[in-house]
Amino acid sequence: MSNSLTDQVALVTGASRGIGAGVARKLSSQGASVVLAARSREALAEVAAEIEDAGGAVLQVPTDVSDPQSMDELLAKTEERFGGLHILINNAGILPDAKRQERLTMEDWQSTLNVNLTLPGICRLAPFRCSSNREDRSSTSRARRLTIRPSASAPTASPNQLC
Repeated sequence: MSNSLTDQVALVTGASRGIGAGVARKLSSQGASVVLAARSREALAEVAAEIEDAGGAVLQVPTDVSDPQSMDELLAKTEERFGGLHILINNAGILPDAKRQERLTMEDWQSTLNVNLTLPGICRLAPFRCSSNREDRSSTSRARRLTIRPSASAPTASPNQLC
């Protein structure tokens, strides 16, 4: 298999398990440098170790995607380590416990909207927020903005469902 993503930097949210971890492994196997973002430090470390053991370049950044400051830190660390961003996988998603839907609080609802709806919209701008991409306006043609609908939030609203 050719390394068609060599010299590309991919950021994967929700990368600590499931689809996100699988996508991160696949991107790395294709030659991309991978930035792993999720809340679970331990699970991120496990996925990062797997990628490193396979010879991949990886950065793990514990991140709360619903927190703008945490996202800013993620982008700063990405740029500091790899110099920019080319591929974005919006995989983070949450779904409140279905057994307690009748007790869903406004805070639960707002958190779900922030992670599943607001974040993907904001993250689509991430490749353009890195200063290396801003300096080279041609980056708009080379920035790959990919979105994978979160597996955990399939029954909830996502930008792809609203179009």
